[in-house]
Amino acid sequence: MIALATGVYNFQDLPVDKLWEKDDDQVLAFRRGDLIFVFNWSPTRSFPDYGFLAPAGEYEVVLNSDSPEYGGHGFSDDSVHHFTQPDPLYSPSGKGWLKMYLPARSAQVLRMVKPQPESKAKKRGTAKKEDKATVAKKSASAKKNRTKKEEK
Repeated sequence: MIALATGVYNFQDLPVDKLWEKDDDQVLAFRRGDLIFVFNWSPTRSFPDYGFLAPAGEYEVVLNSDSPEYGGHGFSDDSVHHFTQPDPLYSPSGKGWLKMYLPARSAQVLRMVKPQPESKAKKRGTAKKEDKATVAKKSASAKKNRTKKEEK
C-alpha cells in the first residue's frame, strides 16, 4: 500500500471520502483520489457480491491482501474489472453500486479506469470502411443499370 500511496502525486493532500461503513459487517470503504480502499475486518465472514456506493465507473484491482503474493489464499480473481450498477436513487449524484467479493480479514485497493478516447486512426479506419461499403453499393447499382440497358 505504501508503494501505491507514494505513486500518487500529493497523496497526503487528497481528501478522504468515506464511501461505506457498516459495523455489523465490519466493512469500511473510502476513496482518496481515484483509489478506493475496501477493508473487511471480520475474522470469520467473507462476503460474495458485497455492495457499496461508489462513483459510477469501471474499476480495476491494484492491490489485494488475499493474493498469494501477500500471503493470502487467492480466493478472488484480480484480473476482473468491476463496474458500478446504476441505481435511480443515487444516479443523479453520480454514484452506483459497486459489488465485489470480500474475503474475511482482507484489504483491497481499486483504481478507477479512465475511459480511453477513440484514436484518430480508428475513426479514419471506420470512415474508410463506410466509404468502401458506399462504393460497393454504387458499383452494384451501376452494374444493374448496365444490365438493364443491355437488355433493352
